[in-house]
Amino acid sequence: MIAKTFLLLTAGACLAAGAAHAAAATKSAEVPDIELLAGKCLSVQVSGEDMTSACTGVLGITEYVDGRQGFYFMMASKHVLTLSGLPKNKNQKRAKGFAIDRMIFNTGSETAAPKVISATGHCAYRAFGKKSVTVRCSGKLPDSSDFVAAFLTDSSEEKDKAADDSAD
Repeated sequence: MIAKTFLLLTAGACLAAGAAHAAAATKSAEVPDIELLAGKCLSVQVSGEDMTSACTGVLGITEYVDGRQGFYFMMASKHVLTLSGLPKNKNQKRAKGFAIDRMIFNTGSETAAPKVISATGHCAYRAFGKKSVTVRCSGKLPDSSDFVAAFLTDSSEEKDKAADDSAD
C-alpha cells in the first residue's frame, strides 16, 4: 500500500523532495529554500492508514518562482510526506491555500528516488505571522483513497516569550 512506503525528516530528505518537485514541474524551477516551522502535527492519514504518531513537530514550507507551493510533513526515520500545488488565487490577503496536484513520498535514502503521485485536493491556511496557524490539507489519490494532513504551528509570540524567559 502507498502509505506503507511513507518517509520523512532531515535537510537531505527535504532537498531530495524539492528536487522531485523541480523535476516534476512543467517549467524549469530552482529548488527554493525550505522554511521549517515548529509545532504539532494534528493528523496525517493516507489511504486509511493513520500515521499521525510518526509525524514530528516540524513542518517545511517552500514556494517556487512559478508560484508552486509545498508543505513538507516531517516524519520519523527521515521520511517526508510532501503535498504540492499551485495557488488558486494569488491575491488572497488573509486566507491562503493551493490546489494539490501531487503528493511526494521521500524515505530520506540517497539510493531511493522520491515517489511522486498525482493527487487532487486543497491545502488551506491563514497568513503566517505572530499567531499560531493551522495548515489543513485533504484530497484524493488516483485510486480514490483519501488523504488528510494537518499541522498547528507554534506562534512566534510564544517563541519570543520563551526566548525572553530564558534570557532572564
